[in-house]
Amino acid sequence: MKPAYKAAFLIPCNSKKTLSEDGWIIESPMRLSKSIADTICKKLKLAFKESYENCTIYEGHEIKATVIHDEKGEIEQIYLQLFRKDTETLKEALSNTTPDEVEIFIP
Repeated sequence: MKPAYKAAFLIPCNSKKTLSEDGWIIESPMRLSKSIADTICKKLKLAFKESYENCTIYEGHEIKATVIHDEKGEIEQIYLQLFRKDTETLKEALSNTTPDEVEIFIP
C-alpha cells in the first residue's frame, strides 16, 4: 500500500491546467529556471535519487520531487509529493523567488 501524500506542482506562471482522465496536463511556452529546482532541493534538503528519460527524481524526509524536462532539457514543471508535510513548508522554500517566476499549483 502506498502512503498518502498531497500533490503539488511548481509551474511557470499563467500555465494552462487541464484535468484529464490520466491526471493533470499543464501547458506553457515558458520554462522554470534551474535556480528554482536548485532552491527547492537545497531548502527542502532533497538528494538526487535517480534520473530517466525526461525526469530527475530527488527525495528527502517526507517529500519527493520529480523535475520534468522538455526535449531541450529545460524544466517544464516540478511535481512534488508531500508525505505528512504541509504546503506551508513548500511556500517558505520559495519565499525568495519572484511571484512572476513560479506558481504553486495544488489540485
